[in-house]
Amino acid sequence: MIRTCLILAWASCLVGCAGVWNAPRGLDEAPLVQQGTPYQFEKLIEAARSAAKTGAWPDSDLLGEATTPAALPQSLAEMLYDGFGDIKFRPDQALRLGEASAYRVEGFHRGWLYHDAVHVEVVEDGLSRPWPYMPEAFEFGPEAPRPAPDWGRLGWAGLRINHPWRRGGPQNELMVLLGASYFRALGEGSTFGASGRLIAVNTGIPGLAESFPRVTAVWIHRNGSFGDPLTLDGLIDGEHLAAAFRMVIHPGETTVIDVDLHLFTRKPIQKLGLAPITSMFLFGPEPDPRFRDERPEVHDSDGLLAHTDEHVFWQPLRNPLADRTTRLTAEDTRGFGLIQRERRFDRYLDVRTRHELRPDIWVKPTNAWPKGAVELLELSRLEEKVDNIGCYYAIDDVPANLAIHAAYSVSFGSPIRALGATVGQPPETAHRK
Repeated sequence: MIRTCLILAWASCLVGCAGVWNAPRGLDEAPLVQQGTPYQFEKLIEAARSAAKTGAWPDSDLLGEATTPAALPQSLAEMLYDGFGDIKFRPDQALRLGEASAYRVEGFHRGWLYHDAVHVEVVEDGLSRPWPYMPEAFEFGPEAPRPAPDWGRLGWAGLRINHPWRRGGPQNELMVLLGASYFRALGEGSTFGASGRLIAVNTGIPGLAESFPRVTAVWIHRNGSFGDPLTLDGLIDGEHLAAAFRMVIHPGETTVIDVDLHLFTRKPIQKLGLAPITSMFLFGPEPDPRFRDERPEVHDSDGLLAHTDEHVFWQPLRNPLADRTTRLTAEDTRGFGLIQRERRFDRYLDVRTRHELRPDIWVKPTNAWPKGAVELLELSRLEEKVDNIGCYYAIDDVPANLAIHAAYSVSFGSPIRALGATVGQPPETAHRK
């Protein structure tokens, strides 16, 4: 749950593909990929189902080219944070999903904490074509390693998606898909804070290491014009499971991502977390002798809100003296999320982090989930760069060879609206536990 692990980790580059995207400036001499692979999301679901049983992914049926990435060079594997931050994607090389599309896709470079590659394809008219990595799409600053001839098949570490808030306006960061199955998104006027995850495995169990399934491949669907949502499909692989997912992104004041997750277990899981959210709470307005800080409060979220068929629960967050978990609701969950209720600048007095602009995150199931409960994990931490808050829909004692279909929306806003009212002001009926 390290904050830096949520921020970085996908590298991408461009090649112009005939009939799929416009050839980016600076890469016009790159070879064009002419052939496509027939694509259906249902094939991803079946591939995940098969992989959970056999451990093998049928790459030739899904991907447009051989996908075994090059080994990560030692210079990238041993790179420190400053070096990683000195590798910057060139905005003029962003992937354009059609002439009328308002979306631009950038990549993150492999290295530092992010050793694994993610295969990226673009889908148009039922065919998918790979978006291959090229070092020329990056600027390598003085702290970064120099590109070598054998970097040609490194692949990406993750993706950044940009989109204007107004038609014809400048590009703004919208979403980052980065590291394991983490993603972050913004609503208009908010800044990056709490993160979402697609899957959590064995989180917060004393004496048992958490497992981190990771996104291994992504399919980006060609987009039409401004105002259209963007669809991303993908595969997830891990020690305990395999999964396929679809994310449909609707940008706005509150950005809503519709998630369709098909999960297949290959090993028993003591605790499975659906729709996990990760955040940071260092201290609030109450005195805490562990911290000497001129700022009144330091946190990205200050409470957990959960809604069931009968009750609304509001749980203020804490940075406890010892790690703790709390179960809040039964299986009739209608929604839950981490909320930044305090929205006044004078409650934070931090012109750099602007905690008052961090987004609320609200999860709303849209199909029937297995029996479970919303769980809040609060870890004792002394540094704000470390995420110490997690919440998720916990399902206990999940057996091997089980299929789970979880459909839900996850909203990022400042503040979002749920329960028919602004989430930033919890209802008077809220129960504190």
